[in-house]
Amino acid sequence: MLTAVPKNDTLKYNSRVEKLNWDQVKFGEYNANDCKEKWKHIEKRLRGYRILEELLSDAKQWIEKPWTDFYRSGKKNRHPEMPKRPLTSYMLFYLDKKVKFAKKHPGLEMTSLSKLIAEKYKHLSQDKKDKYNALASNMREEYKEKMQKFLQDHPVEASRLAKNNSVGSNKKANVGMPGPVKPVPPFKLFLEDKVKHHKSDPDFVLAEFTTQCKNKWKTMSRKKKMPWIRWAHENELKYLEEVKLYKSENPNFEAPPLKSILSKEEKTILERMEGKPVKPPNSAYSLFSREMLNNPELKSKYETPKERMQEIAKLWKSVPKVEKNVYAEEVKRLIENYKMEYATYLDSLPEERREEELASNLPKRKPKGESQKLKVKDGVQLKIDTLLKKKSTVSFFYLIVFRAVHEYILAYFFNVAIFACCKDGFTWD
Repeated sequence: MLTAVPKNDTLKYNSRVEKLNWDQVKFGEYNANDCKEKWKHIEKRLRGYRILEELLSDAKQWIEKPWTDFYRSGKKNRHPEMPKRPLTSYMLFYLDKKVKFAKKHPGLEMTSLSKLIAEKYKHLSQDKKDKYNALASNMREEYKEKMQKFLQDHPVEASRLAKNNSVGSNKKANVGMPGPVKPVPPFKLFLEDKVKHHKSDPDFVLAEFTTQCKNKWKTMSRKKKMPWIRWAHENELKYLEEVKLYKSENPNFEAPPLKSILSKEEKTILERMEGKPVKPPNSAYSLFSREMLNNPELKSKYETPKERMQEIAKLWKSVPKVEKNVYAEEVKRLIENYKMEYATYLDSLPEERREEELASNLPKRKPKGESQKLKVKDGVQLKIDTLLKKKSTVSFFYLIVFRAVHEYILAYFFNVAIFACCKDGFTWD
């Protein structure tokens, strides 16, 4: 049974009993249910409280890190005396102007507001920019001094941080230049908000609560997910702007690679809510397939998608030509409507987003530079020349055959004439 308990388990024992994989516990003629029932029988005869001696072993570990809390995640269990990372010059400007810009543009979304502030910062005069740069520089110097003192006063933490920062040379080069904080996915924002409101509840266990939130997130409607997705997307755009500005101020800084924090499904939700139309089927058969896949009878009759598609292919063959033409006309109409809706959607996007959207629709394999275009043209020309050569070769072949036949006929008639002349006693005198 002990081997079935996960390593570094943090659940309450009764919760772990319910979540335990009892198939790993079963043995001999006893199945998983028998083992679980037997454990419940034994459990009633065991004490559920802990004596002081048992608590002291945990207390020894806690003494090394007295600021830690068992119910908090590792990232939040940072040393209370550890200095906070300094703000960048852009972030100082952003926080200074955010309220003012929000009042000036009350109907503006956070994404557009952040872009507006970033644009304002870019066109800021050098004197005003120097003011924020100097303030950020002072904060960095102060951070370095505080961090150095902290590491001297807390050697255990110093060794732990050194171990964490030992992976990769870029991290060593960026000491004192932490850079902007990475954004978190929509679910993480949702979870943090829920934990904040429920952490003071009696019998609150973070691991169990996280599982509940995950299940809730999976069943949530798109409309309810949308605020968290939009918030995460705004944070991502803001982070990219911060990285760009921070890198211009710190040339040695190398930003870590960032994969989009939005999943494919979350990106689709965001696009639909922003008005991006759904692509229509590109053929009559595709439209027919889409309709049939929504048929409840087909779903109940065939379990796997492969079986359904095979049945749809058979049904399509039996559809009359007149009905197929109706599907084809409907596809044309849907494509025309899509073109108009997509053009309207593109027109509603900011210039940067519009360029990104158009770039995302380009073919994945495209010519790289002018040299490759020339190669493509040369390849096409080569094919044309080859065809011409083939054509001329064929023509030449037929010409040779024609001449051979022509010469054969002439020779035949010439021989016939000679034979006739000889028969009649013809002489060359």
